[in-house]
Amino acid sequence: MIDTIPFRVPNEFLVEQALGTVKRYGAILKDVETGRIVAHVQETGMLQRILDVGLSVEPSGASNILGLVQNAKIINQLNALQQSFQFLQSLQLVNIASSVAGIGVSAAGTALVLRRLNVVNQRLGRIEETVGKLPQQIRDLDIRKTLTEVKTALERLAGSAQRRDADDVTRSAEERLHYAFDRLMAGTEETLKDEEPSPELLKTLLSGLSLCGSAQIRALYALDEMDNARAAARSQYQKVHTLSMSMPYDILLEKLQGNITQLDQLTVDFSELRYRFASVPDVTERLIDLGVDGPAYLARLEGESTHPILILPADDL
Repeated sequence: MIDTIPFRVPNEFLVEQALGTVKRYGAILKDVETGRIVAHVQETGMLQRILDVGLSVEPSGASNILGLVQNAKIINQLNALQQSFQFLQSLQLVNIASSVAGIGVSAAGTALVLRRLNVVNQRLGRIEETVGKLPQQIRDLDIRKTLTEVKTALERLAGSAQRRDADDVTRSAEERLHYAFDRLMAGTEETLKDEEPSPELLKTLLSGLSLCGSAQIRALYALDEMDNARAAARSQYQKVHTLSMSMPYDILLEKLQGNITQLDQLTVDFSELRYRFASVPDVTERLIDLGVDGPAYLARLEGESTHPILILPADDL
């Protein structure tokens, strides 16, 4: 099953991008003239191992990938890495590649996700120390408790492969992640309603949303519940899309007291996060059409040792 996944390497699409015939929307490449999806951009375990050197928890924050590819552990793959970096740079994907949002279906292992979650939790603690206390609506929703529950779910996922009841453990963790995603969504919505919303708190909540959403979809892939994964991905996207549209630019600018720099960064964060969530239902649909099962897809991504980025064509050409 793994060998039937028709991946292609990124540099095959560099010419099309340079000519302006394709345009990126999140992890989707579309034909500029027709609007047709031509390919899906997919991160691999190789990229996540590179990024593990320089951990980032911004929803769409940049990391110095060009410097990271010089790491001695991966020097043998330098040509492929440079090609992938060129591709990421040409499509303005460097920021999102090195962020919590990620590209396509998450290829981050549970241990790395747990470390990222810990950073998000620490950031929430620093915000609490800085402002004296978290906003009332965040305390009412008990976001800190939600993050703890996410950590528990991820830890159970990490050890599920060695258990006889692996599927039951994974299914239970997926349910917890679904619940946590909705709680974090509610927290983000409430924060946006605040008269003076904290940009740092919003970025932290967006990071948590991305982590929970990605982990939930991975769990459904691991269970090979691809129809459920597609439905969950569509639901996540709709919620994120509604959230991003709920606060017009001018109103948010007023709430941020005219700080255009903060507003522009939040706009980028929301946009990339929305695009990322929009990409997952489409790639899941493509895998269903190909007859590729979820565990095989995850194994292929995690086992990739040469290319940080792979391309899944949207048709059989």
